[in-house]
Amino acid sequence: LFQFSRKSFTNMPLSFEPNLELPNLADFGKHIGPADFYRENRYQFSDTFSFVSRNHEVKVGFTFDHIRDDLLWSLTIPGLAIFTPESFFGLPPFGRTVPVFFAVGIVRGEPLPTRDPSRLFPNPTYEKNARTRYNHEIYEFFAQDQWRYRQLTLTYGVRYYLETVANFGLDTDRNNLQPRVGLAYGFANGKGVIRAGAGVFVGPHMWSRLVNQLTCVGGGADIIALFDAPRASFFSPASTPCVTVNVIPGPFTSGPAFQRFVRQNQFPTGQLAYNAFTNLVRDMVNPYAVQWSLQVQYELPGGLSTGIGYLGVRGLKVPSSGIQLNAQRVGMTPYGKALYQPKSPLVGIVHLSFPGVDSSYHGGFLTVTKRMSHNISFNLNYTFSKTLDYPTGYTFRDLFQDPQNARLDWGLSNQHVGQRFVMSVLGEGPRRWWWTQGFKLGVIATVQSPRYVSVFTGFDANG
Repeated sequence: LFQFSRKSFTNMPLSFEPNLELPNLADFGKHIGPADFYRENRYQFSDTFSFVSRNHEVKVGFTFDHIRDDLLWSLTIPGLAIFTPESFFGLPPFGRTVPVFFAVGIVRGEPLPTRDPSRLFPNPTYEKNARTRYNHEIYEFFAQDQWRYRQLTLTYGVRYYLETVANFGLDTDRNNLQPRVGLAYGFANGKGVIRAGAGVFVGPHMWSRLVNQLTCVGGGADIIALFDAPRASFFSPASTPCVTVNVIPGPFTSGPAFQRFVRQNQFPTGQLAYNAFTNLVRDMVNPYAVQWSLQVQYELPGGLSTGIGYLGVRGLKVPSSGIQLNAQRVGMTPYGKALYQPKSPLVGIVHLSFPGVDSSYHGGFLTVTKRMSHNISFNLNYTFSKTLDYPTGYTFRDLFQDPQNARLDWGLSNQHVGQRFVMSVLGEGPRRWWWTQGFKLGVIATVQSPRYVSVFTGFDANG
């Protein structure tokens, strides 16, 4: 089987003003996050071979994908200004609207351009360096056997996954065997069934994180060498001429530079520090999860069925960019938290990107289902669960609080929802009246525990 697909989108901004950010509160201007253009061409070859022998059904197969990507991502080229609520609203001690941090993307080795408020890029050189083209391949192989004996069905097999990342200076992860097993056992003359399973599931690389390495917010071994030369060899050597620089943080330095940028269209000069929000370690392996589950279902009279089950998932080697490398401890606060200062004035924010974040999920669930009869059907589902993890560093709201003690951040995930009840009801209109024939009404209702922290707020959103 051969397949070809192309997907693309254009997300050019309506405004080319700098991104003004009040962490946890508001964003204005051209946000640095969304890509401006993306196109993917995918070529896929796959085949499956199967045969049946007595109680066994064996399948083997493969899938090969060749993927070509074209990405335009301006990121910090239009500028990034971070405010505190007091500095944004001009409250004491600031007295006027002024950022506390101002950064912008520049191209190393090129003269500083003049900002053009009517365009996304100041000149073609900057547009060229904001574009990243890369190719990669995915190889997948699997073999499985399904064995049936009376009321028992046992399925077991193994899958292998290989994903190339040669364009990014990383070591290819070749240790991706995924054993899996599952069973189903029927009882009570087919009215009940017990299902159980366990397996390893390897995920693809988080490509937005990898691609960051070759954009204006990326870094590399050359940036690490500016302040920690002995460890530079552990990082990817891939880099790009485009880099994000900032003036010395603070209202008295960031404020004037920001005003000249927006009012006089002048890029910042003087003492500038390199920022690298993504610095990939060379050993950037694929994330994977270990999953296990158990469920019992039973059919009741009147078209009802009920079920009870448990699901456990352990996420491993999840990528994170939440640890600041340009930091050295200088003391402790009276409350026992570590105090840090930059190791080097040559760099600012330099984040470690590594496959070291774990997560844990345990959930039990109850279900009650009624098939359509007497013009009504419904499904009731209650889940009681707990989700723990480390910060992933996908946003500035999701960073490690202590760069030298990551264990402090193991706790409830921003994806955690302790209890959730979902009810869906579908009703049909009576058929004896012509104006209700074919009429259906569905209702879905959800009640759940509060989200104390979310990926959008970073603090207790419930007060």
